[in-house]
Amino acid sequence: MKREKTAKRTTILIAAVAVFAIAAQTHAAAQTHAGRYSYSEISMKDYTGLKLNILTHEVPVMGEPTLLHARQFEELTGAQVNIFQVPFDRLFQEAQLGIKKGKYDIVFLGSLWIADMYELLKPVPEVMLNSEVFEDILPYYKELAKWGDTTYHVTIDGDRHYLKMRLGLLENQKYRDDFKELTGYKLTCFTVHTLLNAHACFHTFFFLDSFTGDSITL
Repeated sequence: MKREKTAKRTTILIAAVAVFAIAAQTHAAAQTHAGRYSYSEISMKDYTGLKLNILTHEVPVMGEPTLLHARQFEELTGAQVNIFQVPFDRLFQEAQLGIKKGKYDIVFLGSLWIADMYELLKPVPEVMLNSEVFEDILPYYKELAKWGDTTYHVTIDGDRHYLKMRLGLLENQKYRDDFKELTGYKLTCFTVHTLLNAHACFHTFFFLDSFTGDSITL
């Protein structure tokens, strides 16, 4: 089959992001992936002579899969992909300055920085938003990739955080009485941030031996 060659840089960026978005797949699994951004479809593109500069986290975290899929993208399309890796504590500043200076075509960022970055980024094109790759992203993570109603990120990784409570603290009658007296709440597992704040203040100041009613801020 004839390989398609195009000079449209935006098309290059879309294809590149899509390939990196399946970073959890193995080389063999990618070959069976179906859709617009599948292994077989990307392999039909000819981007020989074009170059992508990508900023990512250092290895092994996001930097390693970025590098692996950059090499795969080069093999499939003939494009040159340059990977720049920095520690997490330098990622925000390097991304912000690098985008402003036109140093990078793609940056791997955390969604927590979207408020600082969205004016520097191009919205994700509709064709990608309606693709099989994007439809596979959970709705919660799709929302994190937006500023207002506009999507600026392609989600490739999502974290789940756990908070565990010590059962002994909840069952201790003295703690239960003191918590009720000082906060007005029953000492149980919290379900809203107001109770989380009350728990944090209560147990922190109690175990520091500086626990007073004035220390509780709700």
